[in-house]
Amino acid sequence: MPGQPKRRAMLAALDARTRDFFELPDDQPLSHSHLDYAEAMIASGTSIYQLADDLGVSRETLRRHLYAQDPDHASERISRARGDGGHALAEQGLVLVDAPAETSVDVNRASSRARHRSWLAERWAPDLAIQRGSANITLNIGQLHLEALQARPTQANPAGKVTAGPLALGNNTTAQNSDYAQVVGSGVVSEL
Repeated sequence: MPGQPKRRAMLAALDARTRDFFELPDDQPLSHSHLDYAEAMIASGTSIYQLADDLGVSRETLRRHLYAQDPDHASERISRARGDGGHALAEQGLVLVDAPAETSVDVNRASSRARHRSWLAERWAPDLAIQRGSANITLNIGQLHLEALQARPTQANPAGKVTAGPLALGNNTTAQNSDYAQVVGSGVVSEL
């Protein structure tokens, strides 16, 4: 690898980080792979992009290296780690929202960062997704108003008959109030 200084630097940094993370002595060969380290970091809410950026390489360079370590299972291991990482991202969002803010700019920034972590957590761990189903509710205000008026208590009209109370529907308006009476104009009830 004489012509790949970035790759050599990435491998040396990954070796050192893997040793530190798993508390391995320097005089022994690595008993954990770079994929093990990356899996643990992703499970703690760190993205592959963040790892690659910290190592000074592109995301694709790091991804190819990690997948080469365990070609048959790397995708599954990273997906599983992302599931755990989703929970970590949700916790990070909570910390951001709970932190004190001095100005409205700080509040907006924390809110935006928390929303993004929540969104990312839902992608990484679908079991965290809040069910935002859309309930289709149709309200017919006219029908509800008419039903409310029909449910009014009964009273006696001037002719002595018991009918529903007067309805304020306006001039020249007719509405059905029951099977045997109608309201005409200013609320006088007459038999049909």
